Amino acid sequence: MKRVALILACVLALPAGVMALVLTAASLSQAGVAGCGPGSSCETVLRSPYARVLGAPVALLAVGVYIVLIPLACRPRPGRFLLQMLAGLLLAAAAYFILLQAVVIQAFCVLCMITHGLGVAVAAALLAAGRPRWKPLVAGAALVALLGAVQFVLPGAAPAASESAIRFADTGPGPGRTLTIAVGDRGARIRPEQLPLLGSAEAPYILVEFFDYTCGFCRGMHRDLTRAQRVFGDAIAVLPVGVPLGACNPHVAQDTPAHRYSCDLQRLALAVWKTDPAAFAAVHDAFFAPDLTPQAARELALEHVDEDTLDETLADPWIDAQLARNATLFAQLGGVLPQLIIGPTHVRGLPPSPGELIALIAEQTGLKPQPPVSPGLRPGVKEAEPTPGEARG
Repeated sequence: MKRVALILACVLALPAGVMALVLTAASLSQAGVAGCGPGSSCETVLRSPYARVLGAPVALLAVGVYIVLIPLACRPRPGRFLLQMLAGLLLAAAAYFILLQAVVIQAFCVLCMITHGLGVAVAAALLAAGRPRWKPLVAGAALVALLGAVQFVLPGAAPAASESAIRFADTGPGPGRTLTIAVGDRGARIRPEQLPLLGSAEAPYILVEFFDYTCGFCRGMHRDLTRAQRVFGDAIAVLPVGVPLGACNPHVAQDTPAHRYSCDLQRLALAVWKTDPAAFAAVHDAFFAPDLTPQAARELALEHVDEDTLDETLADPWIDAQLARNATLFAQLGGVLPQLIIGPTHVRGLPPSPGELIALIAEQTGLKPQPPVSPGLRPGVKEAEPTPGEARG
């Protein structure tokens, strides 16, 4: 019976190891893999800071576990202590990462859940092969606790900043100011006066932010950019490019409940700007509230603009056309939210702390932050619901 349990553990460990390899590839790939592309809950999880530890995908650690486990469990006289320690590790890892998905990230990766399910089955088979002992089980769980401590103290998903992914040009302050964002032979020309802008069009530096109101990490980026604007004052402005992660975006892999109101919120925000540009900043900030429904968003908007004018503006085909242009550029930039362009630097995901974002802005612009900002790390950003298509770093 014990030998049968070990054979079962070996058999189950093979697909579990393959799934860990798939998740590793998905973590490292900019394009994603089948079932884990832009707009999927899987990508939300794998682009979160908890998908990495010290810069390496945690799935790669799982691959290492199965590389050790499979030959160990399949040999005639396996090491019982080590096998039970690995069983404790697999059980604790499943509990930890499922809890992270449910409570912190608030998105569930199907591929991850399949991998954890296989891991639990492997652990159960290993424990059935011999009388469970608490010392090796605790040792395995302690390794997962150590991993979790490292993740929370030293976030593993540093922002992916690249100077080669895009070409960015700004004609500078003055009439006809134009921003050019190019990816390969494709791109867009943006006139700041023709889109919402947080700050002055005469600011020496304009940062371009890609966001969605239903994206939890975008919420974090919005808070950090608001803080950065307080630090740098009129020297920077932010051009927020709204990218709905809902059904109106053809570049999103799937329509999820998390983003069921995404298109409505983006359309409403642009309509407010078209109606009264001065009202946009307050509405934009308010729309990042978690679990905001279209009706609640409309009530917020009507605190700043006239209802009849707003409804008339919502019928303007420019709104849907602009969102389509935003979505196309989003897809060209890799299909991850949030994203930030600071001159030649392209940041994919939410930096680990407000201080690091401000330091990056200072480095790229030559501006000096006043007052000084502590580089202390923020706690994990909590989201109200699954947020496919977003990334922290």
